[in-house]
Amino acid sequence: ILYMRQYKIIYDPETLIRKIDNLITIKIENKWYYHFRYALKYLWDDENENILGKTDSESFCIWQYNYIWGGIFYPIILGTIINKNGSTILELRTKLNPCGKLLSVIVFLGMMSGAIYSNIIKINNEIYFNFKLILLAIIVLILFQSVPLAAYNLTRIQTIKFLQTYLSLENISIKTQSSSKYGVLLR
Repeated sequence: ILYMRQYKIIYDPETLIRKIDNLITIKIENKWYYHFRYALKYLWDDENENILGKTDSESFCIWQYNYIWGGIFYPIILGTIINKNGSTILELRTKLNPCGKLLSVIVFLGMMSGAIYSNIIKINNEIYFNFKLILLAIIVLILFQSVPLAAYNLTRIQTIKFLQTYLSLENISIKTQSSSKYGVLLR
């Protein structure tokens, strides 16, 4: 799920970008291999306070590895400055980082294939499914996947609140967009 929020800013765009640029301690591109590299680097560093990212003239991208709550499931904050009806608006979008997505998919597929494979019974070269055990395995899998999602959401909320106070943002609107095919079907 991709979250989008719009805020009215009291600064001019150059000052806002300068404040974000001062917040960033390691200037780096938003590429998957950088996320992987820094996730491994900070895996055992519980005192990491680095905010990574990059700014442009009217946009920015920042993230911070969170050792305590989310670990590798940290949000990427994408900000875009928009001039709308004579006022300057900051649009913030959050998304899960590429390493967190990859780890979620690997764990999900591994657990799902293990659950299905372990619940197939072969008798006389015929395959029988134990649907009750498969259903139980799917429920356990969903519960297991909800922990990283909860950690991601907690980190996302904390990061947005920090940016609201740091940049003195005034909330205008909240929109939720789903980036998956299933979300489009559910809307």
